Amino acid sequence: MNASSANLTGTPHDQNVCGAMLLRRTAEEILPVDSRLRPRVPAIGVAGLQTAGRLLSSARLKPRRGVAVLVVLLVVIVVFVGTAAFGRWIMHGHKLSRIHQQQLQANALAESGLERAIRKFQEDNSFAGDSWNVTQPLSRPGIVNTKIARDDNAITVETIALYPSDSQLPRRAVRSLRIDSSQPRVSSTESEVE
Repeated sequence: MNASSANLTGTPHDQNVCGAMLLRRTAEEILPVDSRLRPRVPAIGVAGLQTAGRLLSSARLKPRRGVAVLVVLLVVIVVFVGTAAFGRWIMHGHKLSRIHQQQLQANALAESGLERAIRKFQEDNSFAGDSWNVTQPLSRPGIVNTKIARDDNAITVETIALYPSDSQLPRRAVRSLRIDSSQPRVSSTESEVE
């Protein structure tokens, strides 16, 4: 018997080990060196390829699902922040519109108070001014204070209007008219009560 057959005559375990070593040695001798470095892929059929493809595609979809959730969450956050900013912008515009409307109303009250004071002064030369509480037809009350001052050759009529008078920060408008013996002159200023 030769040496290779002597190795095969031991116990079944020894025979398997020896047979595997013999096959490995024979494969190393037959195969070129570079083919031993490449891993061998077992041959699988079409059904095996389809199953492997499904496993690979489902493995690829799982991270994409996570990314999709993050993208959707990011879009929801951006939409929420945009909506909140738009709402604040609308509320700020509404507040500015209300302030502007109140200032216009105070200006109109000051003009009306000036005309009223001139008319009262024409009726009674001793008229020195008064306080006029305006409630109708306004939605909120307003106050117009009138003062008439006399100089040597001029009369100054000044009105201060506050609207709405029941507010903590009413809008204020001041109108004054100086009547000289030569030519009347109207000056006006607008300011907010602090």
